[in-house]
Amino acid sequence: METSNLPIHIQKEIQTTTQRYGAESPKLASLLSKIGTSFHYRREYSRALTFFYKSLEIRIISLGKDSLSVANSRQRIGVSLLKRSEEQDNSSNNDATKTTLNNNETNENDHDAVNQLYESLRIRILSRTSSSASIDMAEAYHYLGIALTRTRDFAGAISYLRTALDMRLTILGPRDALVSQTYYRMGVAYLQQGSTITLSIESLSKALAISREVSSLLGHNDCDESLGVIL
Repeated sequence: METSNLPIHIQKEIQTTTQRYGAESPKLASLLSKIGTSFHYRREYSRALTFFYKSLEIRIISLGKDSLSVANSRQRIGVSLLKRSEEQDNSSNNDATKTTLNNNETNENDHDAVNQLYESLRIRILSRTSSSASIDMAEAYHYLGIALTRTRDFAGAISYLRTALDMRLTILGPRDALVSQTYYRMGVAYLQQGSTITLSIESLSKALAISREVSSLLGHNDCDESLGVIL
């Protein structure tokens, strides 16, 4: 894991934490996860993944493969992989050779995301103890649905997204941006499945209505564009 290109104060914090607690300590894993999260929110997904994978490795060693911290790491990895894939999809590239290479890499990202999110969900189901865990579990179902849509397992995607939607509606209520996002992703899955256009329109319409109601910017353009295509 390359750290020389990090700010000096972060390099020192990693070094101090490693010296004080050890190279396989949960505290070091938490620090690396925080660094990864900062890169994720800056949309530097490849750099984020470097730290998330290292954090996962340490947590498996120090806490065991079925700890909630491991589930958190796997979930962060899965989400970053999906974000990176979507970013690659959106990048315009007229070079056919590079496009093929990007598609191959994207496919690997998507299948790895499915595996990471499956594992995260498995752990959460084993250790479900609180309402906050249910929020994280709903997120795992949601992103697993996205990953399965990308791997063209539409029936599986819709099943997981339905579960995510039910959980988010129960926890957050019907007028929440996260509920809108899950409706939107269900609409996309139905649309790509190709045989349930009515359900796609229904889901995307609900997503758009909720987004407008809560004045959220999340997913507005995507909902508008997708709904326009199928209408």
